Amino acid sequence: ALEGVPEPDYILPDGFLNPDGDTVVLALAALMGGLLLTLYLPSLALIGYVVPAGDVPLAREILPYAVASLWINVAASVYSGGLDRCMRIDLRCLATAASHLVLLTLVLILTPGMGLHGVALAQVLQALGLLLATWWLLRVQLPTLRGTQRWNSRLLREMIGYGLSFQFISIINMLFEPMTKALLSKFGGLSAVGFYEMANKLVLQSRALIVEGSRFLVTAVASLPEGDATSAREIFATSYRLTFYVAAIVFGLLGVALTGVCLVWLGRYESTFVQFALLL
Repeated sequence: ALEGVPEPDYILPDGFLNPDGDTVVLALAALMGGLLLTLYLPSLALIGYVVPAGDVPLAREILPYAVASLWINVAASVYSGGLDRCMRIDLRCLATAASHLVLLTLVLILTPGMGLHGVALAQVLQALGLLLATWWLLRVQLPTLRGTQRWNSRLLREMIGYGLSFQFISIINMLFEPMTKALLSKFGGLSAVGFYEMANKLVLQSRALIVEGSRFLVTAVASLPEGDATSAREIFATSYRLTFYVAAIVFGLLGVALTGVCLVWLGRYESTFVQFALLL
């Protein structure tokens, strides 16, 4: 599909994840840390409105784990993006898959003794493991990446200018799942949230089979000579056609298989799970 497209240039621009390139990690960690701390107390109060009264104390106890997990995952996303830029999506996917296996193992170990607190702690440890794994893998690809070094204000201004155009979509994506779960918890109870989470994970993992194959797109276009709009359009059109074709097949097969998946996962037919999966 990419025949004739020039190979990407791996000589990275000055300041991109070189010894002063951890500026983005520091900036995001500080920004998200301040934002999460600001929202923490309002979130404690909001829990009483979206969680059934009997579960409010437990939800408030778990909230710190959720905040910590989110904060660590934001930092890990920087190194994951760096692996994408190096055209090593395979390494990022391996790290992500390994982190899910770690999460499953920790849940099986911690849940019997700690209950839901064990699940929350397992998510924090999973996020920390993913952060360390992606940092190490990126360091192998970019030997000049040597951990946190010095602050680079010029680099930060460049990244902010580039990233502002993406922030609206990012904010919507961040708000979508928490708002959905809050509304489901309020009007459907925690069981509805559980069925939604299962259905959502099923659809997202199936979607990942398609999405991961097209993540090369931004890097491939960025590797083209500046101003080569014709090649960029050709790459995008080819990727779009393939993605649409594969998506129709994958989601069609998933829809057919939902009843069987439900029986395997739950041991019975659960209409709520199937309906959520179909909607998603």
